[in-house]
Order: sequence, then C-alpha cells, then structure tokens
Amino acid sequence: MRRPLTIAVILLAATACSSTDEPGGTATPSVASRAPAVTTSSIPPARTAKEYAAALKAAMPRVKRMLVVTETSDSNNLLGRPNGYTSAAVLSDKVATQCQSARDGIDCGAVVEVWPDAQAVAQRVSYIQGILKKAPALGSEWDYPAGTALLRVNGKVVRPSVAKTYEAAWRRVAG
Repeated sequence: MRRPLTIAVILLAATACSSTDEPGGTATPSVASRAPAVTTSSIPPARTAKEYAAALKAAMPRVKRMLVVTETSDSNNLLGRPNGYTSAAVLSDKVATQCQSARDGIDCGAVVEVWPDAQAVAQRVSYIQGILKKAPALGSEWDYPAGTALLRVNGKVVRPSVAKTYEAAWRRVAG
C-alpha cells in the first residue's frame, strides 16, 4: 500500500513541476519563475529643476542662492507651455550683483531647465546657440545638456574657468 502511494506522489510532483503545451512538447516555465512585470511605481520620477539646482548649490560654494521659476517669474514665458520646459530654477552666482529674483534668469549666472524629452533639450541648445552666433553682441553662454535637463551658464557673468567648475559639478549632479 505504501509503494503505490509513493509512486502517485512522485508522479503528481513531477507533473506539477512541468507543463507542456502538447504531449512530447517542451516544458514551459511556471508563472512563478517568470520575471516580474515592470510597474510605473518601479520607475523613478523625473527630477525637477529645483532638485538639480539644489544639488548644484550644495556642490558649489560660489552659488549664493537658488530661485525656483514660477509662471509669474518666468522671463522666457516657457514654463508649462506647449514646447516649453516643465520646470526651471535660477542659480545666483557670487559675482552676479544684479540678481534680485528668478525673473532675472540667466543674468544671475546660471539656469537649470527641465524639458519633456532629450530632443526638446537639443532643440533648445540649438536655438540659443544659433541666436548667439548670429548676434554676438547678445553675449555668450555655455549649455550643458543631460537627458531631459539643461544647465545654461552665462558667459557675461561667469569666466570660462568658472564655467568648467559648473560643468564638472553638473556632470556629478546630473550623472
């Protein structure tokens, strides 16, 4: 009596461990062995310009303060608009004496902009550099893209050697 029961348990265990689509077919993995599905909660949220700017401020003692751009303080009128950025923040450099509010924008030293996608960042850089190339009297700026984010550093306010420190800090922050 014990032997038929043992054989039945072994057969039951063997059939439970593998399943086939057809007799003689290959075994398919059980549901438990499949990789878990990716859910939206496992995708990290996009960083905002405020988060990038705060990290830059912490990494660079020369940044006096950070100002978050709002709809009313956006000198470019691009925040939240079609073909515009999703967030922006101004970094006031220690040599920028005229920086009173976020409305002063790039004249404060640097600006972080976050766009909907990397293509929009590339278009923004191309647009800005195109204008500055055609009209050098408007000044210059260094643009450092990183995914959906862009760091813009004012060439009138910041010297080239200082721009390199902004770039190095940006590479660490924006990864």
